[in-house]
Amino acid sequence: MLILFLTHLKLKQTGWEECGLAAYTQIYNTFGGSFCTHPRVLSYLSERESLSVQYYLKRSASGPVAAVFSINGSLEYKNPGIPFVFDDLILPVKPGVKVMLPFKTKRLSPYSQTSVRNSIRHNLFKKKIAHIKSDFSAKSVKKRNGEVRRFQQNGGVIEDVTAFSPDEISTIYHQLFNLRWQNTVKCINRDVLHETFTEFRDMIFGKILFVNDRPCAFDLNYKVECPSWYYFEDFNGGLDPQFKSLGIGSVLLWENIREAKALSASANKKCIFSLGAYNPAWQYKKQWCDIMPSGRTLF
Repeated sequence: MLILFLTHLKLKQTGWEECGLAAYTQIYNTFGGSFCTHPRVLSYLSERESLSVQYYLKRSASGPVAAVFSINGSLEYKNPGIPFVFDDLILPVKPGVKVMLPFKTKRLSPYSQTSVRNSIRHNLFKKKIAHIKSDFSAKSVKKRNGEVRRFQQNGGVIEDVTAFSPDEISTIYHQLFNLRWQNTVKCINRDVLHETFTEFRDMIFGKILFVNDRPCAFDLNYKVECPSWYYFEDFNGGLDPQFKSLGIGSVLLWENIREAKALSASANKKCIFSLGAYNPAWQYKKQWCDIMPSGRTLF
């Protein structure tokens, strides 16, 4: 009862009112967000995992200007058994509006930082996010394109994920993930993968690499189109180590980046591409990304 009272008090003090999924969806569609804050993701998790998800909106004289959700009183959710992460929280907030968030998080995206009054970012914070660089040097572009040509000259083929069924994608992902990690990291259950690829078919994005008709590299990427940007998120993936000499990891990532940037440019929208959380063990991300501290809320 005390927790409920304190939550109600925070909401009242910060000017939020409870709303339904439909209202949250409308605000998200108006102002945009990231994959983990997408209403379809939240609704899916609520139903599949029996989570208690509440939605809230903030109004101005002209109408709703922001929305936020709460999963059991938090803006974050962790479940190693499903292929979703809450590492990069972009909340639907009208540009120029600043809000006070009534819930705690240490995973606020840099793109939401300026919208949240009670948040702070510092390079000393342990939690960091990796966003693909907006531009690459001419030298880097030449190098990456050369890697792609070399891969293709050695029998490599690049296919789009949309050419494959959910069953085929889940099989490819499961196989390549296990080859990459060799049981040091547990793969998502194949049935869960199939369910995800079916439910979010239109949001699955990227390329699959083949050599001699065998899949050799695939990353699970999600895509969300918002009014001012496309948001892409690389969840995780796999590759066949026997083809590492062909640079398949770099070729795959470069092809996914090129596709994401081209799609965004064709719609005259910003490209936001998250490679997920960063820690020093994943040094390769520094080659591709701007490493930025995640924001955390203060209350």
